[in-house]
Amino acid sequence: MIRSPTPARVFDALRRHGLTLLVPGSVLAVTFIGYHDKLHKEEAHRQQVFQAEARAQVGHLRERVGSLLQEAELLRSLPLEAPAGWPGRLRAILARYPEALRAGILRPAPDGRVALLAAEAAGDRSGPPEAPPQLLRGLLPAAVGEPMASLPYPVQGRPGLQALLIVSPLPRAGNPPPGDLAFIEIVVDELLHHGFAPDEGLGGPRLAVEVLDTTDDPHPIFASPPSQAADAAAGRRLGSYVDGLPVAQRHWLVLVSPADPRPPALLETGSGRWLVGGLLIALLAVGGHHTLQSRAAAVRRTVAEKTQALAEANEALGRYVAALAETNQHLAREVEEHSCAEARLRETTSLQRAILDCAEYAVIYTDATGIIRVMNPAAERLFGYPADTLVGKATPRILHTGEQAARWTLSGTTIGVLSLPPGTESQTAEVTMRRRDGSLFPASLSLSIVRESQGQIRGYLGIIADITQRLDAENRIR
Repeated sequence: MIRSPTPARVFDALRRHGLTLLVPGSVLAVTFIGYHDKLHKEEAHRQQVFQAEARAQVGHLRERVGSLLQEAELLRSLPLEAPAGWPGRLRAILARYPEALRAGILRPAPDGRVALLAAEAAGDRSGPPEAPPQLLRGLLPAAVGEPMASLPYPVQGRPGLQALLIVSPLPRAGNPPPGDLAFIEIVVDELLHHGFAPDEGLGGPRLAVEVLDTTDDPHPIFASPPSQAADAAAGRRLGSYVDGLPVAQRHWLVLVSPADPRPPALLETGSGRWLVGGLLIALLAVGGHHTLQSRAAAVRRTVAEKTQALAEANEALGRYVAALAETNQHLAREVEEHSCAEARLRETTSLQRAILDCAEYAVIYTDATGIIRVMNPAAERLFGYPADTLVGKATPRILHTGEQAARWTLSGTTIGVLSLPPGTESQTAEVTMRRRDGSLFPASLSLSIVRESQGQIRGYLGIIADITQRLDAENRIR
């Protein structure tokens, strides 16, 4: 009976290639599971950060509006019998609030007209508020007791901008409603600009804002221009933030969404690096196993050839065995040398890191373009910046004063703010440097060029020491 060779071939293929499929498959499975887990956590973190930032920014706007309403309330204490003091109070409001266009006192007449008793205006503007007459006729009689805001209206000569009017009745004897009213005219766009805290990051604005007046029917007041690079799907993942804002008997609805909600680049996130790392490991596993298989196949062919040669001559067998033994010894020596070299490299790297972490002086290393790549703990303590806020993101220009930062450069003869003497690649000088909180201190700054073995510039090394105590001691000696 003749047996089919198929099972033997299948088992042989599994024996040869099963490991090739098993190891990369396992690595890929672990990689994709970990990638999706990290991706979901990062999305949740980005959403929490966005919600917190939007809540804080709306809180700043609420404080700004409340401060303006407090000014409007204080205007009610203007002495009607002493108009000479009005201009000073009104100019103070315009100086304190750049979004205020005009401030003054109005007196409605029985025939519907409005007289301007006093007014101060920003810039070259003058005269009464720019509110349409029909808006004034409806607003002024209703302003009784508390300050009251109008619907927005266009600002003359400034296309696309809207203003609103906040009026406060002046409670005085002989001033029956509608009596004299104090007013502040405010540009809505500038109110939002000054009400939202400035972005403290290194990039551009991160929030898009839309404001609606929902007192009666929803009425758009302001909308940020749409971002050209906005990703709608990413924006939906981050969501939006909605909050109400009372403005002098009117109700605004503030909607905040990400201005540029695109996710960061793949290698800028932990999930992306996890994915890329897993794929590289899988590729290395496939490549390594393929190399081993190729070498094994080559060894098998060599053994077959040598076996045939051994059948013809025992002397050839001896020579082959001797050559094989020598090859094994050479491989063993290479493996041992490689292991020793790796051990020395690990020891040297650990020693360098320990020296860098224990150094009393601030040490900062940048690449050839000036981007900070290494920052030891002493530098973090001296300047007040955590290393992760500067490494890979900023240059040492941020650590210098404005005058020094303006002339900070990298060239063949200049490193940062120091010029190299001819024929040298290092320089030391005393300069004034700036901490994160804005405070200045005298420092001894040593800069040097770091080159590769081929002579090309690899980066720049800076060592900084705070010399405040030394200078104080020298001054006391003098």
